[in-house]
Amino acid sequence: MRIPESCIARDRGYVVLDEAARRAYRRIPKDRYSFLLSEVYQNKVDIFWTKVNPTSVSGELLSSEGFENVEVEYIDHVVYWPEMSTADRKASFLLLCDICTYLAEHDMHMESHMWNVVLQHGKPILIDIGDFFEGISLQSVKSTILGTIYGKSDLGHTTHAPIHPKKWISNYSTISTKLQGLDSVAEPLSYLHQLRACLEEIVPMQDSFVWDSYPVQKNTPTDKATLEKYAFDHRPAICKVIKEKAPTTLVDVGCSYGLYSFFAAIQGATTVGFDCSQQMIATANEKSTHFNLNCNFSYIDILDINSWGVEGCYKTCLERFKSEAVIVPAVIHHVHGKNKPLEQIITEWASMARKWIMLEYIPFDTSNRPISSELIVKTLSDLEFTSIKFIDSSPSPRYWILAEKVGTFTEFG
Repeated sequence: MRIPESCIARDRGYVVLDEAARRAYRRIPKDRYSFLLSEVYQNKVDIFWTKVNPTSVSGELLSSEGFENVEVEYIDHVVYWPEMSTADRKASFLLLCDICTYLAEHDMHMESHMWNVVLQHGKPILIDIGDFFEGISLQSVKSTILGTIYGKSDLGHTTHAPIHPKKWISNYSTISTKLQGLDSVAEPLSYLHQLRACLEEIVPMQDSFVWDSYPVQKNTPTDKATLEKYAFDHRPAICKVIKEKAPTTLVDVGCSYGLYSFFAAIQGATTVGFDCSQQMIATANEKSTHFNLNCNFSYIDILDINSWGVEGCYKTCLERFKSEAVIVPAVIHHVHGKNKPLEQIITEWASMARKWIMLEYIPFDTSNRPISSELIVKTLSDLEFTSIKFIDSSPSPRYWILAEKVGTFTEFG
């Protein structure tokens, strides 16, 4: 068991992860424990926050005085707000506003921030459930919701916001002026209602991307049965491997609109995909919610992967997205020859795979420069992927490279 480095203010409780069993526990201060069992909390489970179950689990990290333990949902892939699409960030702000309003209606408040909101089933949800307090506090409301916009909370501590809203809110000047105009509103519920109306007016930036109109992914069917056949018809090799190996967790690198993530989730996997298109990621998360699949999608530049938080305490997606399987359909072709050596790119992707990785190989990049399959194979072999197979893709001369951390090396054939 371990406590994640992101649990900084441990006097308010903390998370304990049992990664081998894929279980998570939350330490709750005794004076706040009863709220989690109350009807007020239970009425918003899976809408505002995660489900909790009392537990008798014990252990060195779960035995200190002054706390109660609850089991919470284990989240395989934590997507923090800088990695969300701009539309999902807006939805996260509105979620915080709705939670604060709901709490105020029950004479309560919370002291939280955007780092405590992650994605589940494609929609934002609050995962830190130890920061609820009796009484209404307008100061805490402002700190919780506006701290990310202004970079510092009213409570005086940094919110370590790495992306200024000017870079993702296209009408930021208008929103900022309206927010300042609310400073004179002293009644908390009135303030919250006006604040939500203001946040609703946020227009997220959504730059166009060359692959936004890619029809195979954009035209994904809207029912699961048709989607499964549709995915198999377009890329039978990767779908066959997913069905046969049945991973419990999977990363979809260059996920586009999420077609193969959805396919894997229908087979029972928990999946996460990432790509560098705001439109594709926002739409994929909407579809995940529509399908009610355990898929989340994040806006990440493959060539510029960052750690987040104070001294990198929230780590990089490469560390948070570790899974049994990684799939990479036709991405090498687009990133080869950019600002990262091929060995580094392959190493980063493979670092997320506990059991196997499947990459689609195209012999030339977008500038018609050759891509070395030998270098890819050597890099994977050096990373202890001991079984490497080659599977036909379409159109020729594409093929898949399937590398596993079991078995023996297989020559091309």
